Amino acid sequence: MKNWLIIFLSLLLSACAARTFDVNPAQLAENGSQYGEEATVYLIRDDTFALSMWSIGAQVDGVDKGTLRRGQYLRMPVVAGKHQLVAAYPAVSGIRSVGIRGDFAAKHTYYFLYSTGAGGDAPVGGISIQYGFTQLSKAQAKKLLDSYEDMTAGN
Repeated sequence: MKNWLIIFLSLLLSACAARTFDVNPAQLAENGSQYGEEATVYLIRDDTFALSMWSIGAQVDGVDKGTLRRGQYLRMPVVAGKHQLVAAYPAVSGIRSVGIRGDFAAKHTYYFLYSTGAGGDAPVGGISIQYGFTQLSKAQAKKLLDSYEDMTAGN
C-alpha cells in the first residue's frame, strides 16, 4: 500500500510540473532597461479566445509576479543571470504550465508573448489547444503593448 501511495504522489507531482524549455533570449534582447542594472522582462498574454477562461500566473524562478488574462501584460525586473519564466495555470484547470529558461543580461529588455491557439497540447472539449512562449522584437511587442492593459504593480 505504501508503494502505491508513493507512485500516485509521484505521478501527481509530475503531472503538475511545468514543461520548461531552454531558450537564448540574447537573440532579440534590446539594449537598455527600465530597472537600471537589472534586466526588464515583459510577459505579454495574447488576446485569443482559446484558454482565456483561465488566468495565468506569471512566475520568475517559482515566485509569483502577478496574473494575466487575455490582452494584458506585466513588466518585471530580473537580476542578471539564468532564470525560469513560467506561465502557470490554476491546478483545477488540469492544464500543464509551460516555462522557458535562459540567461538574462543586465541593462537589457526582453519581450515574451504567451499565446494559445488550435493545434496541439491541451484537450479542451475535443479540441486540442497549443500554448507557449515566443520571443518578440521591440517593434513586434510595441504593437501589442500599445493596445494591451498594463498589469504591472504601481501602474
